[in-house]
Amino acid sequence: MDVLRPPLVWVEGRCYRNYPTRDQPITDDTSEPWEEDDIECCDEDTSVYQVGSEFRIELQVPSKLFGFIIGRKRETVTRLEAETGVKIKIPRPESAGPVVVTGTRRSSVVSAKTRIGILVDRGRLSFPPTHFISFPLIGEEVIFNYREFIDDVLRECPEISSELFQNPKKLHLTIGSLVLLDQEDVNRAVDLLYDTYKHYISPLLAGEPLAVDCRGLEYMNDDPSMVNVLYCKVESVLLQRVAEILVEQFLSAGLMRREYDRVKLHLTVMNTAFRKRGAGKIDSNSNYLDARGVLERFGDVRLGRQLVDRIELSELSPRVREDGYYYSAGGVATT
Repeated sequence: MDVLRPPLVWVEGRCYRNYPTRDQPITDDTSEPWEEDDIECCDEDTSVYQVGSEFRIELQVPSKLFGFIIGRKRETVTRLEAETGVKIKIPRPESAGPVVVTGTRRSSVVSAKTRIGILVDRGRLSFPPTHFISFPLIGEEVIFNYREFIDDVLRECPEISSELFQNPKKLHLTIGSLVLLDQEDVNRAVDLLYDTYKHYISPLLAGEPLAVDCRGLEYMNDDPSMVNVLYCKVESVLLQRVAEILVEQFLSAGLMRREYDRVKLHLTVMNTAFRKRGAGKIDSNSNYLDARGVLERFGDVRLGRQLVDRIELSELSPRVREDGYYYSAGGVATT
């Protein structure tokens, strides 16, 4: 690690520099939290309030993450209380309510909050994604051209299975995946989406429409004979900036996991994962797609130009909207 550029940890919109003091990284959810000197706060906490002679803070934590704070046989929460001099009250999993931290010193409460936030963020990463931010690309022109593309590929490339194709009613750009573990998480994400659009995206657009051109095929790895995902390239400088703003805001809030250094706008048209969903036992060869024939014949395919008129917080579940698109927990119109 470059000690002049330590990794940053984002906790509830605040940035902390992580200076490790151990030879091995901490990976277990019940392992020792960082020492106080290991974390340098980059922002003053204003969410702590005083009640009489005590300082207090209430943290909204999904009940599924309580175990990461408590630890085995309460070892983690006991250590936190001893090292920071605070009291931590955690609700029963079946009860609603915040995790409450109280102490006689404001700095102790802030320190405990920081450590709890790191444990919670680490625990959240152990769950699979539940939602994703998407730009639907389900306009008439794109869907019509995509259906023709499917028909042409199946006719000219008989080795290609129809179950590899994305559902035309679900064509979209994925901006980032999220782990939202309760309704409070979902509400936070929806509110953040609204606020991000209002304060950052809307001023950037300044009334300019978000239009994208979908043209040309690409694949995710270096070998066209062993491909998992085949996608259509999407070109829009303005949309790229909008996507990066969304990722920045959701990463800062601790709701999104970073998957790439930079958002790669792409419209998935074929994916071997689609075949796996409906299959029983899959042989090793079917984990990949030999895309050479498709790329040779249809590498310059054009699916069309479309106005991106909504940003959706989409749910990763079997539920769909009336139009067949992914079920939406919330969204904003860009026009």
